[in-house]
Amino acid sequence: MKPKLKVGILVDSYFVPYWEYTILENIQNSHYAEISLIVYNAIDRKSLKYRLNRIWRNRKRLIFVLYKKLDDYFFKPYCNPDAFTKRDIRPLLLKSDILNIIPVQTKFCDYFDETTLKKIQSYSIDVFLRMGFRIIRGEALNSARYGIWSYQHSDSSVARGRPAGYWEVFKNIPVTGSVLQILADGLDDGQILYRSFASTYKVSPRISRNHYFLKSSYFVSKKLKELYDTGGEAFFSRVKRENIAPKFFSGKLSKSPGNLISIYYATRQFYRAVRYLYLISFTREQWFIKYSFSVDKVSTSLRKFRSLTPPRDRFWADPHLQYRDGTYFIFIEEYIYSKGSGHISVIEMDERGSYSKPVQVLSRPYHLSFPFVFNHEGVYYMIPESHHNRTIELYRSTSFPHEWEFVMNLMENVYAIDTTLLFYNNKWWMFTTIIEDIHFKAWDELFIFHSEELFSRVWWPHSANPVVSDVSRARQAGRIFNYDGVIYRPSQNCSGRYGFGLKLSRIEVLNEAEYRESEVTSIEPKWDNKVKGIHSFAFEKDLTVVDSLKRIKKMP
Repeated sequence: MKPKLKVGILVDSYFVPYWEYTILENIQNSHYAEISLIVYNAIDRKSLKYRLNRIWRNRKRLIFVLYKKLDDYFFKPYCNPDAFTKRDIRPLLLKSDILNIIPVQTKFCDYFDETTLKKIQSYSIDVFLRMGFRIIRGEALNSARYGIWSYQHSDSSVARGRPAGYWEVFKNIPVTGSVLQILADGLDDGQILYRSFASTYKVSPRISRNHYFLKSSYFVSKKLKELYDTGGEAFFSRVKRENIAPKFFSGKLSKSPGNLISIYYATRQFYRAVRYLYLISFTREQWFIKYSFSVDKVSTSLRKFRSLTPPRDRFWADPHLQYRDGTYFIFIEEYIYSKGSGHISVIEMDERGSYSKPVQVLSRPYHLSFPFVFNHEGVYYMIPESHHNRTIELYRSTSFPHEWEFVMNLMENVYAIDTTLLFYNNKWWMFTTIIEDIHFKAWDELFIFHSEELFSRVWWPHSANPVVSDVSRARQAGRIFNYDGVIYRPSQNCSGRYGFGLKLSRIEVLNEAEYRESEVTSIEPKWDNKVKGIHSFAFEKDLTVVDSLKRIKKMP
């Protein structure tokens, strides 16, 4: 059996935030790595001198410190689990060796002396994880075979500096980046191992930070497993390819806001919170359908689309199209507010735009949505989203479009969102969003699986999963389609909020080892001030259909 990777951790305390605890717990429960060494920073942080120096350094930012405490107080109850609750890591590390060291310090950096380095190198560590110390410099960077891995909780191409996750909220940046990198001598010059973008929550930095810190806790285990499975040579060959393009940064190095500017941002955040409470108390979101005809081409002028508006007690979303014998069949999620769940319905529309009322065609005791309908060998099939049942379900039409029978579960015990299939190069390719932790959001990462057969319970994961880790283009927005010889993938742009916009990307490479796509166009809800979102796209023959979002007053 292949020996596990030997992991070391660099810490300032045995009590770490929950998101870091999760990293260590995942490693210890894995078959591919184990924590062999703890390098503990023995600098005395409880001394009066250390505390007074810290207060003096923060004297011009006391208002910001107060704002952080208030934000934590009011919004921490909405953070479950709480990424920043302290957990004792010692019970996880009973078999790990401990090395207490005092680093050689300069104003901003930590160095290890020669004696310390020899002790560390004697353990032959494969990967060090930096969970403490300051900026590490010198030969310490070479103390592990595959380097020191470190998080940066902002994307280095967008924002650099501190405090992590606050400026994205204050400046209304719709996405917040996070990076796992290998440390190098130059600040931000390390090779990127994992880059991801999460949605920024405008109301509260506490909620925004909680989400993307928790999400980032899975980066290390994914990359360690890849390193274990592929070996160092193949692993770093891919890392080199992914880092070959230069990434420029033209912004300023951010730091904690001063007292005056903190008052401004705190006031604005208070306004945002009050406005948000008003909206959720007196209004609700309603999705509706918009459509347009163009001969043999996609309709692209959203302001000219006509609307299909549901009654006030429900919404219509996730349109999928089929065309047969002069009739368009628009399959939708029909969600009844009072029931708190959705079922699948169909609207029939002729070539002149006349349409019928929705007719329910599939319901289950659990929520259904996103009715991906496709034709295979003359038979219609449907894969509705059924993640509340932890399944990917396949149905067959026995009398199209109204009657459907269950065929099989393609996957079980999985939280899969908005699944679509593509038959390409004699394989079935499954595109879906997987929720690896039920507490995480459902629109950040795209996974691909493949199978030789449609009717299979064995779907092999793509070697690069997740192939997309970007909230602005990961989650499926409809059927992948061929248009003038080019394969396009519609995706949801959930930056800033769920269902904000759409993107169309051209699939350039799809095989078992590689996936690459490039963005072609982006659609945002700018044609009407009342429209707040658009998150599904369907095209068939002459008809283009999308869904759109507006807010309506709650019914008494």
